[in-house]
Amino acid sequence: MSKELYESDETFYSRWLEGKLTEEEKKRLEESGEEALLQSIVLHADSWSLPELDASLLEKVKEKTIRRKSKVISLKPMLAWAAAATMALVIALAYYLTSSREELIQGSDVLGSIQAAKLPDGNQAQVFAFSELTYSKDFLKDKTVHSKGLIYFDIQKKGPFIVETAMGRVEVKGTQFDVLNTDNALMVSCYEGKVTCTPSKGNPYILIPGQRFYYYKNTQRIAIDSLAPDKPEWLSGSQSFQQASLISVMEHLKVHFNISFELKEGLDVNRVFTGKYYLNNLEDALESVFKPFGMQAELKVLDGKKTVVLQ
Repeated sequence: MSKELYESDETFYSRWLEGKLTEEEKKRLEESGEEALLQSIVLHADSWSLPELDASLLEKVKEKTIRRKSKVISLKPMLAWAAAATMALVIALAYYLTSSREELIQGSDVLGSIQAAKLPDGNQAQVFAFSELTYSKDFLKDKTVHSKGLIYFDIQKKGPFIVETAMGRVEVKGTQFDVLNTDNALMVSCYEGKVTCTPSKGNPYILIPGQRFYYYKNTQRIAIDSLAPDKPEWLSGSQSFQQASLISVMEHLKVHFNISFELKEGLDVNRVFTGKYYLNNLEDALESVFKPFGMQAELKVLDGKKTVVLQ
């Protein structure tokens, strides 16, 4: 909600409820985009069942409402209704603002950079460049986070811990693992403990240390292969592949460099790649991956978005 609309005039919402806003105020409210939300709140107010609010917040709401009542009840019954509706509106807005709050941990936009993060329960995460980790204010109750991009988790505390992605869910207890997800793939690597991976369409799979899980949305393909290192290689600034599918390598490139791919018609990407690239130079990485196959990778930038055209 825009604070400018009500902090300068405490009667703004009550006058809106009574239809007494000036033409200029109506225009400001319409331009703010908030009028539809206010109408929805008033329309459904009678059917709400609100959760318990913080006591101090409720007292502040009561004090403000009492002051408003003392100003308007003596005038006429219509204003009394407006004051009651204003109280419901204030409580609803307070609940809306607090319940929808999420914590966001965002990776840097510097190639190859890593952002260290400590979760409210003491567990650790390493957020790769261009990636995002979010969790609700109720995290300590459900121990659920939402992951986008590439994130390494070191979960030492007891109890379940859940990572939700657009491509599926990862559930663990005490373990070390990383999660890479794009618009087409989910990849989970287990370095310690056990990890349960459940793709958005499919059955759960249990990983043990040294295993990596792949799920591709477009083909519904699921695969599990082995890992060599006991820590993610990308934490040290590089990424190696041993007899990996080129499609898998391209999904890594998407996340490592925040890019998308455009394939020329007839291009065969059903290849196997063995090699390595570094995470601080996109051009070198593209050459390392695609030159051995005789492919040309042209980088295009439009409105800040990077697309690699393969031919």
